[in-house]
Amino acid sequence: MYRGFKKVGAIIEHPAIYPNLTVYENLGILTVLLNIDKGRINDVLRIVGLEDINKKLAKNFSLGMKQRLVIAMALINNPELLILDEPTNGLDPLGIQELRELKKEFSKKGITVIISSHILSEIQQIADKMELLIMGILFMKLITLLRWI
Repeated sequence: MYRGFKKVGAIIEHPAIYPNLTVYENLGILTVLLNIDKGRINDVLRIVGLEDINKKLAKNFSLGMKQRLVIAMALINNPELLILDEPTNGLDPLGIQELRELKKEFSKKGITVIISSHILSEIQQIADKMELLIMGILFMKLITLLRWI
């Protein structure tokens, strides 16, 4: 149907997490829907640091742990393009640092990452390129804007 979307992973502000299912079961649903080998679940759990709690119910997660689960969900199809909406939401300082490192690893693996965020200082630390959209219109390259400040 939409073959191009098979290479895209994304997280949105209010993702569909089933609270009464475990981390593994939440990811398992995606593997069935997307026709992906269940072996990929352990790979993404290791990437986001949830491999030791894969049997824990999602409803018992902190906001930061839910965010890690959502990132794992976005990675399950081994995307070439990863779209992250406010990915640091709910993460503690250590989680934010780990996300920065993950973004670097994604880039090394050839994964393009698009991040939307209102925290420009955070984006400045992890982005190769930044652009500012105002009401859906590309305003200017943010690097140029930051030079004025």
